[in-house]
Amino acid sequence: MTAESSKSEVVFCNDSQLLYDDYQTEFAHGRGLRFDESYRLAHLPLIAPEHPRVIKTKPGTEYNCGIHDLVFSIVLPIYAERLYQSSEFKRLCDEVKLSGLSHKLSWTTFSKRKHKLHATVCGAISTESAPYIEQRKLQKLREIGPVSVKIRGLFSGNLNIGRLYLKVYPEQRDGENMLHVIQRVFDSAITHLYVVGLFNFKDELNVAETQELKRLLNRWQDVEFLHMQLEELWVLKSRDDLVLNGSIEKNIPII
Repeated sequence: MTAESSKSEVVFCNDSQLLYDDYQTEFAHGRGLRFDESYRLAHLPLIAPEHPRVIKTKPGTEYNCGIHDLVFSIVLPIYAERLYQSSEFKRLCDEVKLSGLSHKLSWTTFSKRKHKLHATVCGAISTESAPYIEQRKLQKLREIGPVSVKIRGLFSGNLNIGRLYLKVYPEQRDGENMLHVIQRVFDSAITHLYVVGLFNFKDELNVAETQELKRLLNRWQDVEFLHMQLEELWVLKSRDDLVLNGSIEKNIPII
């Protein structure tokens, strides 16, 4: 069996089964893009700490200038070297760099994060110490075997407005989202949206820039960048939501 024929037989979840359409940014007519509170609290202090709209702390949260208690999550690894082999992805990056938005993006953040790209499957599965994963759970993961995913489409959500993502479309077997199967192994919440953080704005956009962003999102929303078969998960640890100072705690094989 060829790689191409194997690829064609994989069935993926589609937009009707996921929540990208429901959770995308709603752009107000005639207004520029404004950061939401979550972005100003968790992301902006790490990207542009002197920005006047930074929220340094907030009662009821653990954030202090973007830093919080140590958190461990289980994520899908998105290997940068594979992504950068995609001609479409390279074309997206070139277009963004040449756009009128380029000067408002944090390219330093983009560079720091590119080898830790991921999509969260089980968020905050433990705090302060790495999760203990029982042998029976490891066995269940091995029984699942490799899971295929497609990565496509530039995406801006209705949470953390100021960040742009790629969308993950997981494999479906016997009508079931395989990421749901993995989430049940870890007794984690079932989710329907899996995003890969890519670009971060360091300043808000005026009306003209926002219109350009909308055109960019429309052009790239359905472009496929990568089809990959995952043979492992990562346990990721970090004290910030961008994983700038975080690291991969361990690899969990699913073969």
